[in-house]
Amino acid sequence: MTSDPSPQCDELDPERWTIFQESESGLRAMLFQRLGDAAEVEDCLQFVFVKWIEQGGEVAVASGRAWLFRVAANRAALTWRQKQAAQRVHRKIAETRRGEVASESCDPIIRQESYDRLRRALAALPPEQSQALRLRFEDDLSFAEIAERLGVPLGTALTRVRRGLMKLRRDTDLRRDFQFDDDEPGPGPSKPDG
Repeated sequence: MTSDPSPQCDELDPERWTIFQESESGLRAMLFQRLGDAAEVEDCLQFVFVKWIEQGGEVAVASGRAWLFRVAANRAALTWRQKQAAQRVHRKIAETRRGEVASESCDPIIRQESYDRLRRALAALPPEQSQALRLRFEDDLSFAEIAERLGVPLGTALTRVRRGLMKLRRDTDLRRDFQFDDDEPGPGPSKPDG
């Protein structure tokens, strides 16, 4: 892109080609400062060059250099945002995989003990709260379905589940083994199997 015009440059008049050539080293330096990766700099520079061929004729010659730098800055910002988004996705995937590996490697005996403690805690709750919680988390029913199944108003079903959860949250052994919505993750599973 630096010395001889390529066949693609036939559409570019000599004055505009000169503006690009004179701006190229400054564009490259600016892009490298923003992106820090030579391959991304080359991709952005190629994009700017193509835009200059496609749309540069609409730009006044006197504004050409500023236009090139604005297009390059916008493209660098877009490239950086896309890179950051990709890194966030990769981090989330890695965190999820680490969590899956950790939960798979939990000792089955410890996991069974945690579930046994949960079952005992559920049995110690008032029957209407225990039943509502089992329907919610073991049968995975919605609150409306729980209300219908129990023959109670929706608000009553919600209250039974909420009060039951509040009592379970007070149990420090369960807090250690299970993650509640407002807790930090514990070492055990977040939802009982049933």
